[in-house]
Parts: sequence; C-alpha cells; structure tokens
Amino acid sequence: MKFFTGFVIGAISGTTFQIFQSQKTKSTLNSNKLFNNIKDLKNTFVELKDNLSIVPEVVSGIQSDISDYSKDIAPDIEKLNNSISEMQDNVSELQNIGK
Repeated sequence: MKFFTGFVIGAISGTTFQIFQSQKTKSTLNSNKLFNNIKDLKNTFVELKDNLSIVPEVVSGIQSDISDYSKDIAPDIEKLNNSISEMQDNVSELQNIGK
C-alpha cells in the first residue's frame, strides 16, 4: 500500500511540475513574441514618420501634374464642345427638314 501511495503522490507531483514548467515556458515564449511585436510596431511607426516627410512633395507633384494635364487637354475639350454644338445644330436641322 505504501508503494502505491508513493507512486500516486509521485505521479501527481510529477504531472503538476510538468504542467507548471510548460506554462512557464509558454509564458516566456509569449512574452518574447510580445516584445518582438512591440519592436516591430515601433519600427513601423519610425518608417511612417520618415515617409510622412515625403508626403508634401508627392502631393505637390500630383497637383502640378493635374494642372499640367488640365492645360494639355483644354484644346481637346474645346474641340469636343464645338463638335457637340455642331451635332446639336445638325439634329435641329434634321428635325426642321422632317416637319
């Protein structure tokens, strides 16, 4: 009986110790992952801060491109408006012929 009681107590304490150790290891691994994630987040914020200095230049470049594009297509828009006006005149002439 003493052997069986000792065996049960040993098995329970061994299992308890194993569970405790595995939880401690998981906790350490999770802490390391957490610290790595925090470092990655910090690095991402640093990159964003560096990229923010570039944004005004990019926006002004886009604005100048849009301005240049507007100037480039102005003659085409004028031609298109003239064509639409001519088409409207032609449609009204066709309607008058049909009356």
